[in-house]
Amino acid sequence: VRLDQGKQIGIHLFYFAKDSSLMQKQLRESKLLIRQLSLLLTEYPYSSLNIIETLRPQEQSFSGMVLLDAPGLRANPGNSLRNALVAQWFQAICLSDERSYPWLSKGFIQYYNWRLQPHSSGKENNWMALKDDRLWLKVAEKERTTQPISTSSDSLSVENYALIAGT
Repeated sequence: VRLDQGKQIGIHLFYFAKDSSLMQKQLRESKLLIRQLSLLLTEYPYSSLNIIETLRPQEQSFSGMVLLDAPGLRANPGNSLRNALVAQWFQAICLSDERSYPWLSKGFIQYYNWRLQPHSSGKENNWMALKDDRLWLKVAEKERTTQPISTSSDSLSVENYALIAGT
């Protein structure tokens, strides 16, 4: 895929033969999503992306590598790829302390995954409008409302969790 800025990114697919047509669709979708996210957030920083179909779900992201769970991919192909590619920006590129601030990477992944989902009518969301839509982030940062529990996960214990979470 060639980005608007001129950078060329090689995309390599590794998949099971029976899923050839599904993975070709994932290839087309990945090209579109990489272009969208590169314009929206920042240019994809790696020279290649490996998309690998696996038999077991993986909750990890690696720089330049996306793992797609075969059963999940067959059930909801768009969501699996979208979530994995957004994670390239918010887990692999924008590193965060996921133990102390789990909301940072997971929250942004969920937000952008949702914003890039097709509408029920089949039309794509207007993702270009996101380019200048930063008010939600500014408010969340100022009010510190992005994490429902104020104590980071490494400070939680069985004894204080109920007090902090209000349960």
